[in-house]
This record gives sequence, C-alpha cells and structure tokens, in this order.
Amino acid sequence: MILPMTKYDFVLYHADVDNFLQELQTLGIVDVRRQQKPIDEYSKALMEEIIRFKSIAKRLESFEDKDSETTPLNISEINIEDVEKLMAENDELNTSIPKLEIEIAEAKPWGNWTKNDISKIQEAGFTLHFYCTAKNNFDTSWNSEFAIKELGESDGKIYFVILENDSNSFSFPLNEVRFPRLPHDELVAQCEQMQARSEEIEEKLNQLSTKRQLLHDEHSEMTEELEVYLAGQSAQKEAADTLVILTAFSPKSQNKTVAEFLNEQSVVYISETAKPEDNPPISLKNNRFAKLFEPIGNMFMPPNYQEKDVTAYFAPFYMLFFGFCLGDVGYGIILLLAGTLGKIWLPKMKSLLSLVQWLGAGAIVMAMISGTFFGTSLANVLNMPEGGWDVGGHKVKFFVEIEMFWFAIIFGGVQILYAKVLQGIFKAQRFGWQYGMVHYGWAALLLGLGLLIGGIEIPSLLLYILLYGGLGLILFFTHISPNILKRFVKGLTSLYDITGLFGDILSYIRLFGLGASGGTLGMVVNTIGALIIVELPYVGWVIGIFFLVIGHIAVLALSSLGAFVHPMRLTFVEFYKNIGFEGGGKAFNPLKKHIKN
Repeated sequence: MILPMTKYDFVLYHADVDNFLQELQTLGIVDVRRQQKPIDEYSKALMEEIIRFKSIAKRLESFEDKDSETTPLNISEINIEDVEKLMAENDELNTSIPKLEIEIAEAKPWGNWTKNDISKIQEAGFTLHFYCTAKNNFDTSWNSEFAIKELGESDGKIYFVILENDSNSFSFPLNEVRFPRLPHDELVAQCEQMQARSEEIEEKLNQLSTKRQLLHDEHSEMTEELEVYLAGQSAQKEAADTLVILTAFSPKSQNKTVAEFLNEQSVVYISETAKPEDNPPISLKNNRFAKLFEPIGNMFMPPNYQEKDVTAYFAPFYMLFFGFCLGDVGYGIILLLAGTLGKIWLPKMKSLLSLVQWLGAGAIVMAMISGTFFGTSLANVLNMPEGGWDVGGHKVKFFVEIEMFWFAIIFGGVQILYAKVLQGIFKAQRFGWQYGMVHYGWAALLLGLGLLIGGIEIPSLLLYILLYGGLGLILFFTHISPNILKRFVKGLTSLYDITGLFGDILSYIRLFGLGASGGTLGMVVNTIGALIIVELPYVGWVIGIFFLVIGHIAVLALSSLGAFVHPMRLTFVEFYKNIGFEGGGKAFNPLKKHIKN
C-alpha cells in the first residue's frame, strides 16, 4: 500500500534555512521538495565533485587484493588529486607495457648492437638496409654481390643487414623490414623499469583501497550538502526575500514525531493531509513477502499517489514465473540454499537474499510440474509408468513439453484475468461502481472464451452469462454517458481490443520457451559429462565431474538471467497494462544524516 502523506509548509527567516535543514537531516523522515538537477554554478560544481569522488572510490575497489598482506595506511583523509594522478599513470603503464613487450619480441632476433655502432656506420657513409627472410629462401650468392651481415636467426628466419654506399644504384629482391628503435637489452631494461613502477603504483593503490571508505564518507557528505542546498534554493521567497516557505512531506504515521521536532525548533508551519494534486512522494508499506519485490517494481516506476500499489499483486506471479523460466528443481534448490547460507554470512544483504530464497522456492514448485532435476527427467529416474502413477483413483504424472506449452498460456490467461478483475475493483473504488463494470465485463468474456476454446464443460447457462453478460458490460460501460446510443457505439468499437488481449496472453509462451531451453542446456551438459566419464580412462571421473559442475553453474547463471528479466517484462507490459497501472510517482527521499562507518 501507499503510505498516506502529510504536507508541511515551513515558514522560516531566510538566514535560518540552512541550520533548519541540517537539523531536519538528523530527523531523517521528512522529504523536502527540492530541485533534482544542478541549478547554478555552485551546485553544478558540487555535483561534478560528487561524481568524481564516487568514480574514484569505485575504481579503488578493483585494486583491493584480499589475498595480499597489505599494511593499511594510517591516514584520516585521501588526496583525490594524488589518487587520480596515480591511476592515470597506472593506466598509461598498462597500455605501454604490452606494446613494449611486443617490441622486445621483435627486437630479440636482431641480436646485440648499440646505437653507437649504427652511428659509426652511418658516419662512414654507409646506408643500412634491414631484411628478414625464411632460411630456405636465403640465397648464399647474395654474399658475393652485397655487403651482408647476418645479425640473428629465429623460428627458421634469418635477420640480416646490407651496407650500401651508393643508394641510387642499390636494388635488392626483398622488401625492407622495420629495424628496432632500441637494442633488445635496452628495451628489456626499460620494460623492467616500467613494470617495477607499475607494481609500486598498484601497491600504493592497493593500500589506498583499504581506506576508500573515506571517499565514500566524503561523497555522502557532499551529497547531503547538495540536497540541503537544492532544498533551500527551491524554497518560495516571500516578504522581500526575508521569509522563506519550504514545502515538505512526511508519512502520516510520523505526524507526532515531526510535530514534536518542529515545536522544539520553534518553527512556524502549516500541516494538512496531502492531496493527489500536491504530487506527494511515494512511500510503500507491504508485508514481509511483498516488500522483497518492491525493488523490482521500482525498476519501472513508483505508482502515483492516487492509485494502488500493485507490488503485493504481482509478487506471487513473479516468483512463480521465475520458477517456470528457470525450469529445474536442482537449480531451485541451489538458489534456496545460496539465499539461506548467504543470510548467515552476509547479514547486510538479508533482504536481497530473502528474495533469492523465495525465487528458489518458486523454481522448485514450478519445475516439479515438468519434473526436471539438473537437466535429468525425474520421470525416467523414478520409472514412472506411461500413464502416470495411480493416486487415489487419479493419474499423477509430470507434464510433457506440449502440456507445459499450454500450461504457460493458461497461466498467463489467469494473470490477465486477475489483473482485469483488480482493475475493475480499483476503478470502482476510485471513481464509482460504473467505472469498474467494463473491466468485469472483459474478465467475464475472457473467462468464457477460455472455457469454450479449452473444451471445458460447464453448465450452458453459466457459459451464456459469462459470454453475453460480459459482452453487455463492455458495450454499455466502456464509456460512461447518459446517452445510451453513445455508450453502445463506444463499446462496440472497443471490442477490437480483444485482439490485444489474446496477444498479451500469447506473450506468456516465453515462459515455456525459457524453461524448455534451460532444461535442454542442462541435458546437454549431462550428456557431454557422461561421455567424458565413459571415454576417458582413469581421469574421466575427475574431468567429467568437474565439467558437470562448471557446466551446470554456467547454465544456472544463464537461465537465472533470463528468468529474472522476462517475468519482469511480462509484469511491466502485460500485467501493468491490464491492471490499469499509471505510475509517474516520485520515491520518498527524506533528508538524512550520513553515519560514517
């Protein structure tokens, strides 16, 4: 649900604004309406510094070597300019060293020489021509025609130089090659020097990475400073700029706490229940299960203040859709165990890991329908009879692919039907009963058509009520008007929307596709692993098991990515559209004081 908000208008003397906002930060429950972008040179410069500090802190994470015995620095601040210079030099070295290593490899076959040798030859009036050719292509008769000196031999090639004092008449059947700019030993020394400097810089950055929290703290402080500044600049100025009016919002449940704070501050204020036209920020309150799915909903956008929070309504479907796409009981167990153990080792990520647990549970439940366990069919492992097991006079069996295909479509239809009913309820609560009837009509018509197409036998009277009753509600309640003819015409034209509904339902085939592909990939891994074990003597078991572990980890990672993204797409497109989600709200973002670690 969306928490009801209270709107506050604070009346302040302009000189007291900054102090008041800083005190408000300590309270941490009041969202002051403020600009979202830099509004002047000061705020722009501050924003650039915030981005700069965040970027440097993020880059320092890559230099942290958890296995090294780096001695932490005993410092209370980090000079960011020095860090940037070290990083720039390190980047330059990381680019230059590989190029220099290539030069070293190219210079090695030319043997030992010095720049002084080259200079003396050139001063004597000779022009040097450098060549390289395959050993079996070297013509020994060249030695009698030209002043040739072999400098080296490598990988079946001869490297040589020709001294020529009359370049105008010089001609040789091979193309000249590029001679190294420096001797091999000098290049090696230069490379060693650069590598030593690179190691020295990386050690310094490694030490600084242990203190990157200082940068995070500085980043947080500047962010707070920017928020306070923008809030102050967003204030409405009155009485020749001597009085300032700040607009803010806080959850209604915090009215008492806020009132006590304001009375202590001796602030003049006006409070009232926030209205939709005030565009108050959105703060959600859900049960422990639905709250885990709030970050997923926020990836799209928060609802607006006058509509319903739909997190609790899509959460169970998202969990089961994820399980359907993952399509493997074994992978579901891995996720469930990973989430459970992770909450012990990483308590700060408890909320995210709880979500992983639920998604793993969803995968176990949904994959049991098809009976896939680490790419293996449980029906084969358990020797299930062709017609399934007889349990209490009923046949129980795992679904085959065509049954999973239809199950995905039916499952999608159920969610669309559920969304239509909810939209009818929400519209009736918000605007009046008539505005919900058309959505009930679409739900009834959709259900009736589904039962009819599926060949499910129900009493004829009930089927007629669903089909014709739903059609009647669509025809006469799509457009609310005193003019019955106008209602009928609008309703008649809206029947075209049924094509969109069927398109929405068919979108759920992706659940089947992803689940089937994950199971197939797991089966391929098992097949290759079994072949390795059978074909390779002695070491086959070791290599085969290693391949199975790595292979299933890769399939789990790939399948989890698809299983996370595609149910999100079904939620944001099909479900949100059919439940009438509008969105456009702004998340509740109270001024808070950063607490240093």
